[in-house]
Amino acid sequence: VATMTAGLSYYFEGEWKQGFELFERAEQILRRQCTGVRPEIINDLLYSLRCQVYLGRLRDACTRLPSLIAEAEERADLYASTYFRLRFAYLTDLAEDAAPRALVNVENALSNWSHRCYHVQHYLELFARGEIALYANGGAAAWQQIAASLVPVRRSHVFRIQHFRIESEHLRGRAALAA
Repeated sequence: VATMTAGLSYYFEGEWKQGFELFERAEQILRRQCTGVRPEIINDLLYSLRCQVYLGRLRDACTRLPSLIAEAEERADLYASTYFRLRFAYLTDLAEDAAPRALVNVENALSNWSHRCYHVQHYLELFARGEIALYANGGAAAWQQIAASLVPVRRSHVFRIQHFRIESEHLRGRAALAA
């Protein structure tokens, strides 16, 4: 856990290469030497994949993704399955120039998730939809969709997480420039 936490420090400082290396090391330690740490392994994997995406290693992240989703589904781990699908699977579809499939997959990923209140998973859906819109629809349409979608996330406490606030502002900025 200490190794993973050190990786998180690097991740949140934008030092993704160092973060990735620590996440990889932490995963091995957690899998080989620990029991009862499934949530820690999942969080380690989520940040490890995100580091790969930020480092431009999309192919590596997408290659590993199907087995992670399959493992999560085998374990009936709704959290992991939903998070992997919302955070990463749409990128695979966009890399294959399949924006309509990406949108369907995002909708399916959230179909079993609670809608009683606003969760991080709803933010991830908003973000994925925004990136898909930016890819598929061009700037103006994406800008309008993103602007309209931000109302519920602003009402939630999700933007208290600085990383999500920065990430969404980056998405809005990319859409504004494209528009």
